[in-house]
Amino acid sequence: MDREQKDTSPTVWRRVRISGIVQGVGFRPTVYRLAQTHDLVGEVRNTARGVEIHLGGHNDAIRAFLEELPDAIPSPSRIEQATVEAARPIAGCERFAIAASVGAETIEVVIPPDQATCPDCLHEIFDPVNRRFGYPLITCTICGPRYSIIESLPYDRERTTMRHFPLCGRCRAEYESPNDRRFHAETVACTDCGPNVELLSPDGPVTCTDPIMAAVRLLKAGRIVAIKGIGGYHLACDAMNEAAIFELRRRKQRIHKPYAILVSDLEKARGFCEVNEVEAEALRLAEAPIVLLKRRGSTAILSANHRGQEAHATTCVLPDAIAPDNNRLGIMLPYTPIQHLLARHFDALVMTSGNISDEPIRHTEQGLRDLLGPVADFALTHPREILNPSDDSVVLVQRNEPVLIRRARGHVPTPLTLDVPMPPILAVGAELKNACAFGLGQRVYFSPHIGDLEYPAAFRRHVEEIERFGKWFGEKPRAVACDLHPGYLSTQNAHRLAAKWEAHLIEVQHHHAHIAACLAEHGLTGEIIGVAFDGTGFGTDGAIWGGEFLIASRAGFRRMARLAYHSVPGGDRSIREPWRMLAAYLLELFGRDRAEGIFKRHVGATVDIGQLERMLRGPIRAPQTSSVGRLFDAVGVLLGFPTEITFEAQNAVAVESLCAGGPPLPYSFLVGPASSIGPDDDRDIFEIGLRGLFEGILADLEAGVTREAIADKFHATVVEIIVQGCRRIRERTRLARVALSGGCFVNTVLVEGACARLEANGFEVLLRRQVPPNDGGIAFGQIAVAAARLARL
Repeated sequence: MDREQKDTSPTVWRRVRISGIVQGVGFRPTVYRLAQTHDLVGEVRNTARGVEIHLGGHNDAIRAFLEELPDAIPSPSRIEQATVEAARPIAGCERFAIAASVGAETIEVVIPPDQATCPDCLHEIFDPVNRRFGYPLITCTICGPRYSIIESLPYDRERTTMRHFPLCGRCRAEYESPNDRRFHAETVACTDCGPNVELLSPDGPVTCTDPIMAAVRLLKAGRIVAIKGIGGYHLACDAMNEAAIFELRRRKQRIHKPYAILVSDLEKARGFCEVNEVEAEALRLAEAPIVLLKRRGSTAILSANHRGQEAHATTCVLPDAIAPDNNRLGIMLPYTPIQHLLARHFDALVMTSGNISDEPIRHTEQGLRDLLGPVADFALTHPREILNPSDDSVVLVQRNEPVLIRRARGHVPTPLTLDVPMPPILAVGAELKNACAFGLGQRVYFSPHIGDLEYPAAFRRHVEEIERFGKWFGEKPRAVACDLHPGYLSTQNAHRLAAKWEAHLIEVQHHHAHIAACLAEHGLTGEIIGVAFDGTGFGTDGAIWGGEFLIASRAGFRRMARLAYHSVPGGDRSIREPWRMLAAYLLELFGRDRAEGIFKRHVGATVDIGQLERMLRGPIRAPQTSSVGRLFDAVGVLLGFPTEITFEAQNAVAVESLCAGGPPLPYSFLVGPASSIGPDDDRDIFEIGLRGLFEGILADLEAGVTREAIADKFHATVVEIIVQGCRRIRERTRLARVALSGGCFVNTVLVEGACARLEANGFEVLLRRQVPPNDGGIAFGQIAVAAARLARL
C-alpha cells in the first residue's frame, strides 16, 4: 500500500480461536512477532481448547496477519481449525503480549508430540563459544520433550516436569525476550539451572568430569549402557562389537529379534543400507522414527576421527547378530542431544528399548533399577522426569510412501481425524502390539505402542494409558470397543470398564477392524473388498481367522472367501513352535507316511509325527485356522528356518528376506466351495486349497532349486491368491476397490507384488499409512466400527 494511502479505518477488535498442534511448538511467540510486524495490539494465550488470540488494529492489518499466519508458524505446528469473530476491546491495551494460560484439565487441544533436536540447537551444542556447548539436554521453542513431560494442560512450564528446575537469570532473559528464539520456550534450561546428566554404576554415581565421554569409553570397551531418552531408557552397545551384542541378547532375553542401530548421519546410514530419497526424508523427520532399510552386504563408510582430521573410507560390516536372517536393518538418526554427542564417536550403536524381552520400555527410577546390573553395566541418566513413556516409532517405505509400522514417540498423541463426529469412544485394541485409542468429536487419539498384553507389565501400562485418557479428556466414554476374543485381557478389561461406566460394549471382529481402519484412514464409508491377512484373529464361527476376503463397510461385513482350514495342534504352542503347523499341513494334505518322510529329509527336527497325528484325531478337536501368518511360519520351517521361534513373524521375515525380486510363476492352488459356512459367511463362500502350493515347494526342494527361488515363487503364489480371490468377488459384486490390511502386509515383497498385480487387473488398492497395518492399528478400526454402529442407534 502506498504510504500516502494509509488505512484510516477505525481500529477494530477480533477474537481468533485456533485448534490443532499449537502448544509447545513456538506458536505463541510466532503470533507475538507477527502481531508486532503489523502494529497490532492485544494478547495471545493457551487455553484448554488450543490458542486464543485477541487482536486490535486496522482492518487491513488484521486481514494481513490472518493471511500470513499459516505460512509463518513453525514446522511442528498444525492449524486444524480457526474461527474469527468480533470482540470487545481490551481496556487500556496499548501493545501485544503473551498472556497467562487459562483452562482446565478437560481438553480439546492437540497435545504436542516430542520433537527431535533442531538444527539451531545442534549448532549451539557443537559451538565451543556458545554457553550451551556440550549441554546434553539442550532444547528450544520448537524441539525437545513435550508429550513425555506434560502433567496437565494447557502446556506451560509449571504443568510439566521442568517445573522442578527454576530458570537462572540468563535463561529467564531468553524466555522473556521477544527477539530470542527461546522466547516462551517452556523447556528452556542450561547447565546452571537445568537437569544435567550423570553416570551411574550398580553401586551408585560414577565420579567423572564428563559423563558423556566416560560413557563413550565404556561403550568402546564393550560395556552395555542404559541411556535415558525422551520416552524412556535405551540399552546401547557398540554395534561393531559382536561379543557385546550377544551379551546384550543374553541379558535382555532377546535371542533373535532384530536390534535397531543409531548412526550419526545419513551418510553413515547409506554405508550400511540402501537409502532412497523417500527413506532419507523419513530418517530426517522431526518425529525421528526408526526406518527399516535394505541392508548392504559389505561396503565402505565414512569414518572420521574426532580430532579435526579428514574423514577416510573404512570398510565396515555390521555383525549378522544385529538382525539374524533379516535383509533389513532398523536405522535411526540421533534425535536427542545425548544421542548426538554419543553417535559421532561410533560407526553405529545398538539402540534398543530399555526393557526385558518384549515388556514395555522402562522410564522411571524403579525401571532403571530393573535394568542397571541385570542388563546394563552402567547408566547415563538425568533428573528430568518422564511422565508419559513411549517407544520409538517405526517406519517402512512401501510403494514409495512411508508406512507407520509402530506408532509411538513423535507421532503420539497427535490425533487422526475421522470424517464423522462421534461421542466419546474408548477402543482397547488387540492383545499383541497393543495400543488403545480414544475418539472424541472427529479426533482419534492413540496411546503409544504398549506391546503384548501377555506380559503383566504391559497390561499395567495398558490400564495406565486408559487412565491417562480419562485424566486428559475428563469424558466418560459412551462406548467401549474391543476384540471378539473372550480370552484377550484387553477384551476382559473392556467388559469391566463398560459395566463400570454404563457404556455400550461393542465387540468388533478382528479382521473387520483391520479393514475398517483402512476405510477410516481413507475417509471411505461404503463397501469395499477387504483382504485381511495376519497370524491370529478370533472368527465368528469359532475358528482362528487370518486369510480372509471380506466385503466390508465400517458398520459390518460378510466373509466371501478364505484359505482352507487346517488344524492348529497345541493351540498357541503352534505360534512358538511352527514345526507343529507344518506337520499339521503335511498330515492333512499327504498323510502320515509322507509327512514323516518330508520331516526327515527337509526339516531334520526330532519330532513325533505319530503323536501329533493322534492329537489331531483325538476326541478334543484342535482349533482350525485359515491364517496366512501360520502358513508363512510353516513354509519357513520347510526352507530351513527355526522349528521354534522367539518372536512373532520370525520365520515370515526370514522367508521374505530370501526373496531375490524375480517375477516367477506361482505354484498352483485350488479354488473351490468352502467346507463349512459360518454365521457371517456369504452363502457362496469359497476357499483356497494349499495342496498344490506344498506339492510345488516339495518338488522344487527335491530338484535342488534354491531357497531364494522358492521364496520368490511362494510370494508370487500368495499374490496370485489375492488377485484371483478379488477377481472372483468382483465378478459377483462389481466392487473394484480393495483394502489390504493385517500384519502380513508389513511384508513389502507381498505388498509391492499384490498392488502391481491388482492394479494391472483394474483394481484400486488402499493401504494403511498413518495407522499400522498390524495389530497396532486395530484400535482405530474398532473406533470406526463403534462410531458407525452408534450412529445407527
